[in-house]
Amino acid sequence: MFNRLFLLFLFVNSGLVFSQNCSIKLQGKIEDLSDKKPLSSVSVFVSEINKTIISKEDGSYELPKLCAGTYHIRLSHIGCETQNFFVQIKADTLINFGLEHSPLHLHELHVESKLNEISPVLSTSLKKENLLEKSNTNLASSLESIAGVNSIKNGSISKPVIQGFSGNRLNILNYGVAQNGQQWGTDHAPEIDPLVAGKIQIIKGAASLAYPGANAGNIILIEPKSIAIEPHIHGLLNYFFETNGNGHGLRAEAQQGSKKIAWRTGLSLKNFSDRKAPTYYLNNTGNKELNADLYLEKKKTNKLYSLYFSTFNASLGILRGSQIGNLEDLTLAFTQKIPFYTEPNFSRKIDAPSQEVSHNLLKLTFKNLPEHKINTEAYVAFQSNLRKEFDIRRNQLSTTPSLSILQNSIHGELKAHLDLKEKNHLNFGIQAKIVDNTNNPETGILPLIPDYRSLEPSAFIVLESFRKNIHLDLGLRYDALIQDVKSISFDLPRRVISYQNNFNNLSASAGFHAKLDPKVNIELQTALGTRNPAINELYSNGLHQGVAGIEIGNVNLVSENAFKNNIGVNLFPFKFLTISLNAYYNLIKNYIYLQVSQEKRLTIRGAFPVFNYAQTNAKIKGLDLDVNFILHKNLFFKTQISVIQGLENYRTMVFLPQNKVKNEVTFENQTHRIKSTLEHIKYFRYEGLDFTQDFVPTPLSSNVFNFTLHKELSIFSKNTKIGFNINNIFNSSYRLYLNRLRYFSDELGRSFVFNLTVNL
Repeated sequence: MFNRLFLLFLFVNSGLVFSQNCSIKLQGKIEDLSDKKPLSSVSVFVSEINKTIISKEDGSYELPKLCAGTYHIRLSHIGCETQNFFVQIKADTLINFGLEHSPLHLHELHVESKLNEISPVLSTSLKKENLLEKSNTNLASSLESIAGVNSIKNGSISKPVIQGFSGNRLNILNYGVAQNGQQWGTDHAPEIDPLVAGKIQIIKGAASLAYPGANAGNIILIEPKSIAIEPHIHGLLNYFFETNGNGHGLRAEAQQGSKKIAWRTGLSLKNFSDRKAPTYYLNNTGNKELNADLYLEKKKTNKLYSLYFSTFNASLGILRGSQIGNLEDLTLAFTQKIPFYTEPNFSRKIDAPSQEVSHNLLKLTFKNLPEHKINTEAYVAFQSNLRKEFDIRRNQLSTTPSLSILQNSIHGELKAHLDLKEKNHLNFGIQAKIVDNTNNPETGILPLIPDYRSLEPSAFIVLESFRKNIHLDLGLRYDALIQDVKSISFDLPRRVISYQNNFNNLSASAGFHAKLDPKVNIELQTALGTRNPAINELYSNGLHQGVAGIEIGNVNLVSENAFKNNIGVNLFPFKFLTISLNAYYNLIKNYIYLQVSQEKRLTIRGAFPVFNYAQTNAKIKGLDLDVNFILHKNLFFKTQISVIQGLENYRTMVFLPQNKVKNEVTFENQTHRIKSTLEHIKYFRYEGLDFTQDFVPTPLSSNVFNFTLHKELSIFSKNTKIGFNINNIFNSSYRLYLNRLRYFSDELGRSFVFNLTVNL
C-alpha cells in the first residue's frame, strides 16, 4: 500500500510540474524618461533565474522560457540610477521600462512642474549608489565630487562649502526639516548619516525660498527614496574597510512596500582608529558612529501619512597635537613638520580633546496626493541635539566635559501648491520654529555659547510659469527672529546679562531657465538675501576646542545683506561632448567673518590663537566648469575647474576654498558591469593674503591621485557590487587651506578602501 501511494504521489506531482507553463515570453523596450529615446546596452538582471541580458540598439529586450510567477528585475545603465522592478506574469507579457538618464552623468533642465513641490531647476544630485560607493566618508566629503563643492575641515570632521558659502549660510534639509543643532562651529559637522538618503540634491534659486533659513542661498536636500509597492521584504548590506585608520563600517537596510503600510529601517556603524599622515600617525583622530533610522508611510485614498525617525551618535577625536601647553610651544608647533605628542603607533582609544554628539529627529507628515488643483502638506518635527566637548584639564577633570549643551527644537510647516491657468503654479506656506538652548553648569567652565530661547516664524510665496521650453520663477520670503539670551559676565563679580534680539529679514529671487534648443540650456538667477548674525558670532567668548582657537564674538554685529547673481549654461555641441558652466558674482554688505587677531593667549587649558568676529563689505565671484568627453563607447574623460575669489575692502578674503582642477579618466563596460576611474586633483595655493591675516603662510600647491574600481556580479542570485579605492596613491605630503589642523599636521596619507554592497 505504501509503495502504491508513493507512486501516486510522484505521478500527481510530475503532472503538476509538466503542466506548469514555462514557455512564457517577457519582452518590451527600455527608454529614456526625459526624451523617450530608446536606451541600448541596458543590463537587465532577473534575480529568480540569475540571468542577465543586454537591451538591443532599439532599446528592446526579450526574456523567453519563463514560468508563470513573480520576478524581480534590476535595470542598470551608464549615466542612470539603477532601478528595481517587481512584475507578475501569467502569459506572454509586454512591459516597457523607463530610466532617468543624464548624458555623461550631467544634470538636465526640467521644464515641467511637479505637483506639491517646487521644481529645483538645474539641480545637481548624488544617487544612493554614489553614496554607498563612498560609505567610508561623511556628508561633506561625499558631496565633493560635485563641481563647486568643497569642505571646511577640522581633521576628519568636515562640513560642506558651496561656492564659498558654508555653515549658517548653507541650509541642510534632513527629510524636509531644516537641520537644527550646534552647527555654529567650523568643527561641527552636520549630524546626518548620508547613507539614510535615497538621494542628496543641491538646489538654488527661488526653489530655495521654500525652506526655513534659506535666504536665497544654496540648499542641500537629504531626500528619501520612494518605497515601491512590493509584497516581499528587500534590503541591502554595505560593508567597508579602510586601511588608513583601520576603519570598519556597516550599513544594513530592510524595507517592504505593503499596501497596508510601507516601511523602511536602517542601521549604520563606523569605527576608526588614529589616522595616518604620509610619515607619522595623527594621534587621537579616531571616531565612532552608531546611527539608525525608521520610515513609515501609509496611503489612504488621496492622502498620505508618514513618520520618520533618525538618531545620529558619534564620538570624535581631535588631534592631540593641536592643544599646546604654552606660548613658546604654540609658536614652535606652527613651524615644525611633525605635531607635538605624536606617537609611533596608533590606538582606537579616543582621549581628550574630543567630542560626543547625539542628534535625534522625529517628523510626522500629512499631505494630499496630487489629484487636485490645490494640494496641501503639513508637518511637525522635533529635534534634540546634545553636544559635549572634552579638553585636557588638570586634576583629573579631562573626563568632565568643558562644554555641554542641550538644544531642543520644534518645527512646524503648512504649505500648499496651487495650479493656475496656462501652466502657472503658485507655492506658498508658513513655518515656525522654537529653539531652547541650555548649557550644563556642571562643566565648571564659563560657557562658550550662552543659554537662549528663540521663536522663528516665516512665510514664503513662489510663482512658477512654464511656456514651452521656458521656465520663469519669482519668489519672496520673510523670516523673523525673536531671541532671549542669558549670558554670564566674564568679569567679577559674575552676573547674568540679558540680551533681546529681534531680526526681520526679507529675501527675494527671480530666475529665467530656458532650453534654447536641444544643444543649449541656460539659467539666469538673481537674488537678494538677508542673514542675521548667528549666536556664536554675537556672543562667543572662550576656547573653541574643536578648532584649537579662542573665539571672541561681537554684540554689535548687524544682519548681512547679499545681492547674488548666477548664470548657468549646459551645452551639448556633439554627441561626444557636454559642457556645464556656472558663474556667480555675489555682493555682500556687512559680511561676517572670523578675523585672525595675531594674538596668542595662554589659559589654564593651554595656549591658543585668538580669532575675532568682524564685519566688512565683500564680494565673492567664481566659476565652476564641468566638461565631459566620450573618448570611446566605454572610455570617458571628465574635467572640473573651480575658481573663486573673494575681496573685502580690497583685500583677499580669508577662509575661502582653494582653486582646483580635477581630471578623471573612466572606463565603464556595461556588458561586464565594471567601472574604473583614475582621478587627479590639483589644488592651487590660496594667494593674496598678507601676513596680518593668518598665523602661518598658506599651504603650497599640491597634486593628489586617486583610483577606484567597481564590479557588479551576481552571487546566489543577489546583485552584488564590489569596490576598491586607493586614495592619495603616491602618499603625497600636503596641506589644505580649509583644514584648520593645517597649522599642525599634513593631510591623510595613502589609503586602501574595500567596499561591498549586497542587494537583498
